[in-house]
Amino acid sequence: MSAFSFSYICSRYLSLFVGVALFHLCLSNKKLDDVLCIKEERQALLRFKHHIIDEGDRLASWVDESNDCCKWAGIVCDNVTGHVHHIHLRALGGQCIDYHYNRTQKESEDFSKQKLKGDLSPSLLDLKQLKHLDLSCNDFRLIQVPKFIGSLGNLRYLNLSSSNFSGIIPPQLGNLSELHTLCLGSFQDGWAYTATRVMNMEWLLNLRLLHHLDMSYVDLRKATDWFQVINTLPSLAELHLKESNLLDFHPHVPCLNITSLLLLDLSSYMVTNSLMPQWIFSINSLVSLDLSLCNFNGRISGSSAYSFRNLTSLKWLHVSQNNFMNSSLVLKELSTGIGSNLLSLDISGCDISSTTLDSLHNLTSLLSLDLASNKLTNMIPKSLGNLCNLRDINLSENKFQNISLTYLLESFLRCKSPSLESLSISSSGLSGHLPDQLGQLIHMKHLKFPYNDISGTIPDSIGRLSSLEVLDLTGNQLNGSLPDLIGRFSLLKRLLLSYNQFDGNLPTSLGQLSKLVEFKFSSNFLRGVVTETHFAKLVRLKYLIGDGNNLILRPRLANWIPPFQLAILNLHSWDLGPQFPLWLQLQKDLVDLNISNTNISSPIPESFWRSLPYLRSSDISKNQMQGTLTLSDIYTKLKLLDLSSNRLGGKLPDVSNEVVSPRVAAGFLHRQFIEKLDELDLSVRDMSHLCALLSIIFSEIMLQN
Repeated sequence: MSAFSFSYICSRYLSLFVGVALFHLCLSNKKLDDVLCIKEERQALLRFKHHIIDEGDRLASWVDESNDCCKWAGIVCDNVTGHVHHIHLRALGGQCIDYHYNRTQKESEDFSKQKLKGDLSPSLLDLKQLKHLDLSCNDFRLIQVPKFIGSLGNLRYLNLSSSNFSGIIPPQLGNLSELHTLCLGSFQDGWAYTATRVMNMEWLLNLRLLHHLDMSYVDLRKATDWFQVINTLPSLAELHLKESNLLDFHPHVPCLNITSLLLLDLSSYMVTNSLMPQWIFSINSLVSLDLSLCNFNGRISGSSAYSFRNLTSLKWLHVSQNNFMNSSLVLKELSTGIGSNLLSLDISGCDISSTTLDSLHNLTSLLSLDLASNKLTNMIPKSLGNLCNLRDINLSENKFQNISLTYLLESFLRCKSPSLESLSISSSGLSGHLPDQLGQLIHMKHLKFPYNDISGTIPDSIGRLSSLEVLDLTGNQLNGSLPDLIGRFSLLKRLLLSYNQFDGNLPTSLGQLSKLVEFKFSSNFLRGVVTETHFAKLVRLKYLIGDGNNLILRPRLANWIPPFQLAILNLHSWDLGPQFPLWLQLQKDLVDLNISNTNISSPIPESFWRSLPYLRSSDISKNQMQGTLTLSDIYTKLKLLDLSSNRLGGKLPDVSNEVVSPRVAAGFLHRQFIEKLDELDLSVRDMSHLCALLSIIFSEIMLQN
């Protein structure tokens, strides 16, 4: 056979072989796409759903036994076997707590509905290959963590954090020897609360593969073995024990056996008065250390081995309210030892003085610095001018009575291109004017100087801050007109100007702030007419609080439909009358309403109360409203109501009715009924209601006096 023929035949066979292989691969891929979950596991998931209360219909796809459960929401299966590997039912993208200031009542209720409730069914035990179980950020209404979870032997990841469990964490979780991640607390939410506790930590000894342990907000006060147990987990990289009621930090232990720890969070509100633990300085792998609020009051004297110089990998250090930090020696250790690596430093509330602060001159990589609530007075070290990468600085609640804002900014403006994005100096006694140099901070997003003694006008240079999202000048002595340039802040979300001396008209350019959520300008001397132009593009506005000004609201269109849906509205002492403003009935999300002393004389529309389903507090007093009103018109969830100093009449409310708040009833009666008692036809029952209501009113008067 010639070489050519042999080569030809080989190439033909090779082509055939490749073709067959590709054909089988295509068939294989088709089968992978068509893999269905296992029938018994589908039924187990349906039984699990049966015990869950799902107000937000998150499990709507879990419906049909004939469906492929691998395509259900939150379920991930093995592509080959069809076994369920992951159950990922974390709520709300991990934002467990509703702490957003700009959330309306309706949004808060919708937020709550997205949290699963109910019980956890042991049917999960039928998922033999389950490796990942995430039920975090739900609300299981203080049920105990089920013991059966400890029998899910293939679990690598278990997250039950911030889901409102209670009771003793079952030691059976110690059987999960394959676990890499165990989250039982709520470390992501600074004020979250869980009612769980442990009697000891011995059950953790078997979890030798654990990388990530979160037991924040779990009560560990009886777990006196916590330190010894943690010291036996060789793979641990993250340890979150925030607010865990630890009673002994073992300050005299020289070192920790764990060499892989990257993150340690021991922050706590406990008044420990303990010495700074030596063993923390031995963990030279640490990247993040949080000892906030631990009240460590000193270090054990002796070897320099126990210092921040050893923590050469540290990038985030949060040690607020620890008095051992108010030493120039300690700050110098930070600056000379790890200063070139540190990105975030929180030393607020550490009693640090201005002279001590000068030791921080080497932190040239620092992005965030919190110096609030210290003893900084009439001198700010020029060395702060070396921190040209700084994005965020907080100098609030110090004592700068002898310092002007102009002088204070000089340190930061020494940089050729200041990088500051957030500057907070509240309640610090700052004086002087807002300097033109503010316009040089072109990257500024959050500019906050509330409750100082700053006077003068808002400079035009502030208009160059095109990235501004928050401007807070509350509680100063600023005066003059609000400049039209405010309309240039296209990214502005919060504009807080209350308790100043601003005068003149509201600029119509305000209506261009399409991202504005909160506008507060109470207790100024603003005057003039406000029209729909002032609100033209305020589609995100939720908080409008402008009481205590001499403003007149006169929409040019009688049927004006505002572009916003407000949660709180306070226009006390504006002129809204004489007709009742019909646009108020379109504010379906209103929770708190104050339109007292606004010159309204026409009757309240019959449909008004029913159109505001979330209303909880309403002050419509000191108008001249007329007409007949009965409490049945008023939404039953209303908690506070003041209709005093009007000309309303109607039937006396029955305080024995459980749906009626006594304070609402008292507000209904208050003054206008007392002034017109001779016009009322009172039955015996009405007289008993009147006596009860008068008792409430007199009690309120006594409390007010």
